[in-house]
Amino acid sequence: MVSISIQYGMNKTIHRCAPQPRTAFHLTQRVDYALFLLSILAKQKKDVSASLRTISRTYSMSFAFLQKVAGLLNRKGFIKGTRGKTGGYVLHRSAMSLSLKEIIEAVDGPIAVMGCLSHDTKSLCPRMQFCSVRSTFSTMNEKIMATYYNKKLSDIVKSAL
Repeated sequence: MVSISIQYGMNKTIHRCAPQPRTAFHLTQRVDYALFLLSILAKQKKDVSASLRTISRTYSMSFAFLQKVAGLLNRKGFIKGTRGKTGGYVLHRSAMSLSLKEIIEAVDGPIAVMGCLSHDTKSLCPRMQFCSVRSTFSTMNEKIMATYYNKKLSDIVKSAL
């Protein structure tokens, strides 16, 4: 993440993150934050919570956005939050049981390289019966989903050590 400063008026400077280049197949910032947060929590000692405020300051992440992502992960049962002065979040499921597919779908919805390959939209495409593109991308989509399913959070944590 690249930080830039914008000068407004005589004394006002606002710091913003530079826009990232757009790519064809990419993981969203929600997924990036989710994976980062989960990997931090996976490295914590058991039952030692981590503060979102501390994480956001330490790693220059948007606190508000991190809160939203943590809320999604909490509702899915991946993490558990506690309130109070010593509150924070802990990993609620083991890093070995959490697949990247589950994490991505928890924060972004179904994985599909094309809209018609989403489980929610299979019946919506009027050209599906004679589309030659769909079958090729369907095979790719299945391989991508299998890769995300077989890769676990613990693999990410191990590769970072």
